[in-house]
Amino acid sequence: MMRAASVKGRLCSVCGVKPRGAGGRLTRCLDCLKADVDRERQHREAKVREKAKTPTCKRPSPADSLIRVWHADDPERQERERFERKPTLEQMQEAIAAWVYRFRRANDPDVVQRIARQGVARDLTEAAMSHFRIIEGGDIPHIALYPRKGHWGLMKQGFAMLFHGTKAVVTDPKGPAAKFNLWTYIRSLKGD
Repeated sequence: MMRAASVKGRLCSVCGVKPRGAGGRLTRCLDCLKADVDRERQHREAKVREKAKTPTCKRPSPADSLIRVWHADDPERQERERFERKPTLEQMQEAIAAWVYRFRRANDPDVVQRIARQGVARDLTEAAMSHFRIIEGGDIPHIALYPRKGHWGLMKQGFAMLFHGTKAVVTDPKGPAAKFNLWTYIRSLKGD
């Protein structure tokens, strides 16, 4: 009877079949310990998956974290400063070289489309333009463009393609002043 009690004291406290681990110093067998560890790991992984599924609202970063830290050996900043110290002509030639590089890159239809659009727009504008006048005096310096006779539509189309991201202000110096009535304007065009 004594022997049965001593054998029972050496068996796993969970399954009661296998001997306890570490030469009897642990209360469970190695298989039961491994099963507990696996169960806990699966529980942690399930928590992580659940946390990943729930949408989290991103808090805006504090203003201090948006400030870029100055580094003396920042290669991007050094490259930008080197570029800005160059004369304008060299800067333009580097920009052209960058476009050539982008154009030669394979499988980029957006770049090819943009270059083709810019080329067609430049050709249209150049073919339609008679001359331009640079006006530096006055309050607002500006450039006045003059189309060849009968090419006004082509020049407008070329400029719209070249500068599609800028705002266009259309004015009619011959149009009626202050109160614009569309119906009377249309009748005046018809000659009634």
